[in-house]
Amino acid sequence: MIRAGDQHMTERRIHVGQGEHYVTSDPDVVLSTVLGSCVAMCLRDPVAGVGGMNHFLLPEGAGAGTDAGRRYGAYAMELLINDVLKAGGRRDRLQAKLFGGGRMFDSLKDVGT
Repeated sequence: MIRAGDQHMTERRIHVGQGEHYVTSDPDVVLSTVLGSCVAMCLRDPVAGVGGMNHFLLPEGAGAGTDAGRRYGAYAMELLINDVLKAGGRRDRLQAKLFGGGRMFDSLKDVGT
């Protein structure tokens, strides 16, 4: 009998936090994150076997400081796409899925739109 937690005994779970991204070609890596109003994009090239995920707060904006831009989608997308391409992915084969963007409270910006 295989229990849910036993299916992939060799899997490594990597958490992608806000302002972070991760790219891998290791089939035993599982990327995870926690979203509310934030957005995560999962991007992969199924032929090259490479993919990754980012996690950002807002679609765009001006940031101050070295890493401030990492919380904006415009910058986060550029980082993820470029790193997947550097790892062997090809632009014409990329597949993407977006998650998150929930409007948690009326007072928050509607990131999902």
